Amino acid sequence: MHDSDFPSIDSMIDSLPASAVVKPTREELHRRLGVLDSIFYFSADGELLTDGAKLAQVLESVADAQGTEAFIERLNSASSGHVYRDGKLPPGHRPASWTEGVRSAVAYQPVDLGLSPSDSAAEIESKLKAALPGLSPDVFAAKFAYDVTTRLLGQLRSGPKQSRRKVGHILTSDYYNCLLRNLGWPTVLLLIGVFGLLIVLSAPTGETVLGWWLVVFICCGGGALGIFNALYNCANNPNW
Repeated sequence: MHDSDFPSIDSMIDSLPASAVVKPTREELHRRLGVLDSIFYFSADGELLTDGAKLAQVLESVADAQGTEAFIERLNSASSGHVYRDGKLPPGHRPASWTEGVRSAVAYQPVDLGLSPSDSAAEIESKLKAALPGLSPDVFAAKFAYDVTTRLLGQLRSGPKQSRRKVGHILTSDYYNCLLRNLGWPTVLLLIGVFGLLIVLSAPTGETVLGWWLVVFICCGGGALGIFNALYNCANNPNW
């Protein structure tokens, strides 16, 4: 495959219809999410590696220093030592986009949604449902996003004037163990990137949730169904 087969974060953001980019704004997404395209690498043997120093930059907006350290340690264990905390990766590595890293771990299935820049929120939701048969309509509700972000990142902020509460223990919870077990560590990083920015920049609403589901879908294609199922099932039963 070529680099063009793996859309960059910026190109995914640019491809989102206007109705799916309400809060945060497209400019905020570019500024905040760009670092995700610089955390993955492949070794000379084709193994996925992570720059731990840049990963810490991603986590610092949603977790305190202790929580960040604990989570990176857990992630390093889950990845068999492939998280390099000091950023000093082994010789012969090559950079990989966020999408390429995640697709190396999920059952990626290319699906064309046929999105139009002028699609309404209702049209986007309809196209996602058609592309992912069996997907519960509940995943598009703000309540589902609230439940997921609460489990992933802890206390939601109710508005821009409320001081952000950084959390640490959430990042090493049974919920994370369940997600790591069922999805693998690259996909868990995908979810942290998506929902981390959602909670930092805005409280979840139907419109903001739709935009984030599109990012997951563009990145993972038909494999997004398994991700949605894991988010739901691990929330209900951490031993799933």
